[in-house]
Amino acid sequence: MKTIYYSVDVAHLLDLQKEQSLMNREREDRIKEEGRENKEKLLKYVLPLMHGIFAIHNNKCIKANYSSSGRDGFLGYSKKDIEKDIQAIAESETDVLWSDNFACFTYRISERNKFKIWLHGKGKFENNSNMEYSMTSILPGGRTYAESIEKELENIARHCARYTDNWED
Repeated sequence: MKTIYYSVDVAHLLDLQKEQSLMNREREDRIKEEGRENKEKLLKYVLPLMHGIFAIHNNKCIKANYSSSGRDGFLGYSKKDIEKDIQAIAESETDVLWSDNFACFTYRISERNKFKIWLHGKGKFENNSNMEYSMTSILPGGRTYAESIEKELENIARHCARYTDNWED
């Protein structure tokens, strides 16, 4: 077999590699910037919603850590430190709370109950309103779309009003 002589322009290949690395970095920067924008937009809805949920829960929660009634209130046994929890949400970068490049926020209320709120056109979820966001219902068994954050907070207030100070129905 004859030996075939190839002339390889190594400088061209190194330049090509450098260009591709630059393009990859620019793409990553664009994705990060879009994620920051998504999170900023979604936090406009998430923070008031979560503040309302924590405040409604704390209004009925007088226990430190434990309830002998067997009820655990809407968000658990103990009061929430609203400022600390809101700050934790705002600063969180975890997949537990955020997905789709920060276009979707998921919060688990209990083992069986969670809700999502997402920006339209940014993730894999359907749009169900004329607003900039959509969400699933927060209430137990709420696997339906919610009308709005305001309506959900009203529903939660009604739901939580049924508990006495000892979380008894």
